[in-house]
Amino acid sequence: MPMEKLYSIGELIEEYDKKRKKLPHLSGLGDLSEATVRYYQQKGLYRPSGASGKEARYSEDTLWRIIFTRILQLQSAQVLNRKPTLAEIANILQGVDPATIERIANGSEELSIGIMPEPTGWQDYSNHPNIKLEIKGELSPRQRDQVTQIAKLLESILRE
Repeated sequence: MPMEKLYSIGELIEEYDKKRKKLPHLSGLGDLSEATVRYYQQKGLYRPSGASGKEARYSEDTLWRIIFTRILQLQSAQVLNRKPTLAEIANILQGVDPATIERIANGSEELSIGIMPEPTGWQDYSNHPNIKLEIKGELSPRQRDQVTQIAKLLESILRE
């Protein structure tokens, strides 16, 4: 039985980019950074196979989980008007079998609404690991833009 290929974070991102360019349903998922992978790992979404830290290596299963997470974020934002929290994503990843995650990630199966988190009425407007800016209820497009600008201002303040 051949040994499973393991990837460094950089190689994982390269593989993600290759798949994103080849699979049409991934085109809207955008770039993935090492910081994002490390942050998601810190939050328990992915685990390295074996050692952690700079020597961490990741299986292809992790690649499918990353792609699945990105699809879940994008489609939840479109359907529920909010991205799922990382805690919700972690729960979903635990409840969906790896074969289903791979099928959804590679496009051979659609992400069903039943997999998405339940609508809570709260919408997350921050995209920063140190900021959680949520607002309950529906906002107009103008209000969403203004709240997004506030989140960006908070992010810039944290970078100083």
